[in-house]
Amino acid sequence: MGTRYLRASFSVVSDNKEIGSKVQDNLLKLKDLAQTVLGQKTVTDIEMDSNKNVLRRELLAQFNTVLGDGFVKAVYVTEFAMQ
Repeated sequence: MGTRYLRASFSVVSDNKEIGSKVQDNLLKLKDLAQTVLGQKTVTDIEMDSNKNVLRRELLAQFNTVLGDGFVKAVYVTEFAMQ
C-alpha cells in the first residue's frame, strides 16, 4: 500500500485543574506515547471509524501512565488526516 503519513491531534479532559501544566510538563512523553500507539496500527486499523474508540481508550490508558492513574478522563481526536 506504500507509505502513508498521518497527522493527528488530541485533546485531553480532566477534572483536575492542574491539567494544563501537567500536560505541558510531560508533553514530549505524551507525544512519544501517541506516536508509539499510532505506529503499531495498520492503515485499516486507523481508517475504520469503529476503531477510533479503541484508539481513544488506548491513548487514555497510556496518557494516564504518565500523568497519573485516572488523571485523564477522556481523549478526543481533534484533527485526523491521512495521506
